[in-house]
Amino acid sequence: MNLMQSYDSRGGFFPPITRSGTTKEGKRLEHDRRCIASTPDNANRVHATVDAYFAFIEKEGEAFRLLFESDMSVEPSVRERLNRMTYDCAAAASAVISIDTGLPKEASMLLGVGMIGYAQVTARHWLDRDSALTREQAVELVNNLMWRGISGFPRN
Repeated sequence: MNLMQSYDSRGGFFPPITRSGTTKEGKRLEHDRRCIASTPDNANRVHATVDAYFAFIEKEGEAFRLLFESDMSVEPSVRERLNRMTYDCAAAASAVISIDTGLPKEASMLLGVGMIGYAQVTARHWLDRDSALTREQAVELVNNLMWRGISGFPRN
């Protein structure tokens, strides 16, 4: 008997899992905000945020897979929560981008979404492949690529 079979319906299964998963995601979001606020050095901000994603996925791999990679994500309430978490993380990043570059809010948000998506997708790939790379090596690779991209925007 699998976990889902112990619930009367998929509808009964998803709410407790998403609450648990989104609580963990909420903690990660708060950690991301602390990473962004922890230093005025943007290179360190990018590194801390990438590292936070990889640490979260390494620690919460099964919960992360269940939320982001299963058919749970097609449930409207689950999809809405996942989208909200991604948006909130991107908004935190975009606020710094906007201030530092002078880009309009919409342009900064697009870059913030891209950076958060980049961290999520690469961390998921690293976890899925049981990579020969250590977390530290993976974080350094992704950090270097992201930082080299975003640091090319002129500062205000």
